[in-house]
Amino acid sequence: MAVSTKVTFEVSAKEIAVKDLGTALLDHVIRGVGGEIITKYATGTAASTFDLVYSNTLTLAATSQDLDLAGSLSSELTGATITMVELCGIVIVNKSTVAGEFLAIGGAAAPLPIFSAGTDEIIVSPSGVFF
Repeated sequence: MAVSTKVTFEVSAKEIAVKDLGTALLDHVIRGVGGEIITKYATGTAASTFDLVYSNTLTLAATSQDLDLAGSLSSELTGATITMVELCGIVIVNKSTVAGEFLAIGGAAAPLPIFSAGTDEIIVSPSGVFF
């Protein structure tokens, strides 16, 4: 399977203020260096390439949710089981808007390599993003 990947980064915020003669609006947009694209990756299994993508929306309960990247996930495109050899990128979005509904990433016996211990965690606040 071929994979085409483009990583972009943009933060967009609207500042709204009530003025004497109406509402004032100011857009704030922050993009990656040089405009839009931070980096592109070719398809493949060599260094700096992608060959598999997994994307899903999960509804989480109070208990933990494990995602085993080695043989337990299915491709949305083909339905085939995918086995990732290495992790090239990860994006986790907490879609909750309820105060106090945090996502704790990590804290497992076999954590992501970004953690130095099984007790390390990154907390993603409601409407927050981990990238």
